[in-house]
Amino acid sequence: MHNDRFTVSLPDSLRTFLDGEREERGLESVDDCVEVLLREAWARRPARMYVEVVKAGDANNACDDENEEGSVKCTLTRLRDDEFRELARTCIAINDLHEVSLAMMSRDRPLLAQTYAVCMTCFGERGRLFDDWKGGFSFPLSLTIEGDDRKPAYLINLYNYRSGISFQILQSVEHDDPRLKGHCLYEHNDPKFPTKRLSFLIFYLIGFIQGFSESFSWHSPYLLQVQSNLILYGYSPSEGFFNRQFEDHHEYEAVLKTLSETLPTPKYYSSV
Repeated sequence: MHNDRFTVSLPDSLRTFLDGEREERGLESVDDCVEVLLREAWARRPARMYVEVVKAGDANNACDDENEEGSVKCTLTRLRDDEFRELARTCIAINDLHEVSLAMMSRDRPLLAQTYAVCMTCFGERGRLFDDWKGGFSFPLSLTIEGDDRKPAYLINLYNYRSGISFQILQSVEHDDPRLKGHCLYEHNDPKFPTKRLSFLIFYLIGFIQGFSESFSWHSPYLLQVQSNLILYGYSPSEGFFNRQFEDHHEYEAVLKTLSETLPTPKYYSSV
């Protein structure tokens, strides 16, 4: 087998840039410089999660519409805060999905400390798209759907609101859609991605968070708070994950002061 190598002619401007980078980094060749730059670009790539959403129907996957297609492949991609805001300009806000809302009010909802750790592991550090009086984290995501020409079809912001997690759902529409002029919440009505599919996707995320939090290994200490509800949550090397809610404001402040001396506050994924 021959170890053939290709020779590529580079534009003068690119050659000058690579030579400068090579010299600054103390590398021996342009090839070494390109390899390093590619590795850095790969490390900065947005985190993604791939989900196969089953056809709409009941728990037995019985389809309401005989002509409805089977499962579709979806991709959730982490966005920077500024990317989320820019894409949101051509999106309408979807009202809470009834089944999801009921689930998030139940006792089986994911715990805050574990949710942050799982999302940080899968999507990188938290963003700032949340009310820092009523929550402690947000993870803005885009949703692309196989066979759907909307890129993305939806935006989903998974965030901490008071004692639980919430999902802000935005649906992409045409640039001239009259609904963009208002600031209303709209009932979900999307023939390309019916409500049961969208609900399935959200329930998948909830189940994934709960399942992953029971099996993964986490060792990084941190502390977050929900000031409006007197909640402290995080991870301590001595205690593990903790989720505490206080009745007394003075007790909350005293414990916050003590924990802050040893547990760091996580940084933000985006500086905007």
